[in-house]
Amino acid sequence: MRYFYSSPLIVVFVACLLSAQSLASSPRYTLECSADSYALGDSVFFTWTNNTDSTLVAQCQPPFEIYDAITGEMLYAGELPTEFWLPPHESAYLNWAQQDFFGNQVPPGAYLAYISFTFNGNPPPPWDHVEDWFRILLPASVPDSGPAISASSWGRLKQSCR
Repeated sequence: MRYFYSSPLIVVFVACLLSAQSLASSPRYTLECSADSYALGDSVFFTWTNNTDSTLVAQCQPPFEIYDAITGEMLYAGELPTEFWLPPHESAYLNWAQQDFFGNQVPPGAYLAYISFTFNGNPPPPWDHVEDWFRILLPASVPDSGPAISASSWGRLKQSCR
């Protein structure tokens, strides 16, 4: 069986692909972590960017929420009802100290940073959100389990195996 493609259909398909690619390369608003992973205890840094002609308004200060990526449990959120305004074509630089609602250090794992906001002035939609994923890892200097093994231990182990 042969398939025939009409040239107008191909032109429309290519135009749709190009417009989708241009939308993906310049999103209207984003949330980006400064790194994919952070050491336990280090601050996590985010950049929230608004490329629209409207002010984005989050309903808490700081404007983000932190969720455990595995369980979905909310671990941290800003205080209500303080609003955070992000003007058109600007970015906000935010950070989180890896602490839960009670000020405790969160454990290593995968996390989601999430900002829900509305638009002041002209729509797009009345509510939208941005999110980004990151991991918290144990520092390389801290063993994750088991006894510490020193260089001299290896020498004794070699001798006992002979």
